[in-house]
Amino acid sequence: MFQAYLPERMDQDPAEDIDETTLGDIDKIPGIDEGTERERAERVQIHKSTRLKLQQWFLHDRGKVPGAADSKEVKKLFKAIGQESVRPPRRLSAVAFYQKMFYDDRVKADFDARYSTALKAWQDARDRGITIPDKPPAQLKIRNEVAAENWAKESKEFREE
Repeated sequence: MFQAYLPERMDQDPAEDIDETTLGDIDKIPGIDEGTERERAERVQIHKSTRLKLQQWFLHDRGKVPGAADSKEVKKLFKAIGQESVRPPRRLSAVAFYQKMFYDDRVKADFDARYSTALKAWQDARDRGITIPDKPPAQLKIRNEVAAENWAKESKEFREE
């Protein structure tokens, strides 16, 4: 039923397949250059129009060829990236702004003193066998508490600026 052309001897090249022509090889099609100049021009025109009709039929019949942007994985990835993307910046709270601008001048000394006492108390409790809490005190929590207390101590005029 499905038979392939095989040369009688393997050292012979099989006949050139006419179906494997490319767009630039139209002049190499057997019989395309036979006849008068007018007949050759008509054959070239028929070939081009038939090729165009086939291309349009395949594009219309099969629909758009899926590309990388159409795949489900890519769409899923872009959706995840969109959900995880950075939100627009928001205005800092007054305490956070105070801490950002005046940390070295007004917060750092108080924080260092309070954190060192909290760390020493934790180390003493650990050495005595008390394991509550297992981890040393969190610097961030203490830093925020000190900043909030120092913000509250500032004068009303300073806070309104």
